[in-house]
Amino acid sequence: MKVARFFLFFMITLMLFGCSAKVKIMIGTPAEGKVDLHTEIADKEKIEQLRYFFDNLEEIEESVDLKQEEADAYVNLQNESISEISAYIWYLEDGTAITMGPIDHYYMIGEEETKELKALLGMK
Repeated sequence: MKVARFFLFFMITLMLFGCSAKVKIMIGTPAEGKVDLHTEIADKEKIEQLRYFFDNLEEIEESVDLKQEEADAYVNLQNESISEISAYIWYLEDGTAITMGPIDHYYMIGEEETKELKALLGMK
């Protein structure tokens, strides 16, 4: 009887944890005021790397009139239907990048960090 209870408890626990929240990175290309989402990444390590990356950016004032140009990329980290990170990215000629997150906050991304971000997102 104890074995049956343990087995039942184990199966219920397995089902509950097996149905845990789906977290994914969605990558898209902005065009004409819309975003074409074309890549989905569910790798837990990449998700944690992206969280760490965005948590450590330095906020800046908008120094370039980026609103006049379409962003080069869009990144969205979704936890179920909630966006943890939603950012547009502009790659600059000097190898750096600027990203705009929620509420029009701008962040500078250094040259090495830009390379790391592109590698993380599978971009060239």
